[in-house]
Amino acid sequence: MSLVFIDLYRSEYRTVFETEYGRFYGDEVTLGYPNPNQTAMFLFVAMVILSIGVFFVQKVFLKVLLIADAAYMGIMLEQTQSRAGLLLLIIFLTTICVIRKWSISQKIVKLVVLLPCIYAIIAMFYLETFGDLTLWGESIFNGREGVYGRYLENLNTLNFVLGDFARFSFANLHNSYVSIAATAGIVTVVSFVYFFRQFLLSNHECAMTQGYAKIAYIGFLCIIIHSCAEAAFLVAGSIYAFLVFMVVMMFSQPIYEYNDLSKST
Repeated sequence: MSLVFIDLYRSEYRTVFETEYGRFYGDEVTLGYPNPNQTAMFLFVAMVILSIGVFFVQKVFLKVLLIADAAYMGIMLEQTQSRAGLLLLIIFLTTICVIRKWSISQKIVKLVVLLPCIYAIIAMFYLETFGDLTLWGESIFNGREGVYGRYLENLNTLNFVLGDFARFSFANLHNSYVSIAATAGIVTVVSFVYFFRQFLLSNHECAMTQGYAKIAYIGFLCIIIHSCAEAAFLVAGSIYAFLVFMVVMMFSQPIYEYNDLSKST
């Protein structure tokens, strides 16, 4: 996957936007995708998976190669000029360094899971109070309130509970929870969020004991953070990344239990 991105980076598609309205050229690295945020998400996922791979190879040469490849993904991500992507990169690298000796608090995990919901509610109903908040010189909402307005238009009890699949069909409403709620209803999105919350909490202790699982765990949380401003669960291969991260975290559990059993004997 990373080799494809590197090839695109070195080709004419480096700064090409391929959209439904045609092909456009810009200054940001897009690799042919229609949205720099989407490109950043692809590159971020590749970087995390490459970082996990470092723990599964024995030869020093292969470790160095994977680290260099992951670093290259990070460099390309920065050049997308995606504020959300750059924020993820900073959070990921900072967290990796900070939690080498400490684990992530479960309270932080619970907060992160709710962040996309909090962000959407503020954008929809409290924009006058928080509309002046900025990130690197631009509003943190950047027109998202207008996109979320599509969900609020003609909203009734039936659509609120069951969604309107015919109208939205998991369209990118620039927030994962809003996209799911608009398409499948509030019951579905609450169940969806509850599942991920319980999965993260139940695997928290085990994931913090293994380096590769810890990286997957942080990657998981970063994608949820990205879900505030993009439907990150639904675009840029994130759902496949979730599956990879979940397998990696679950793979760490028996190892933890074996180590715990050995200590007790």
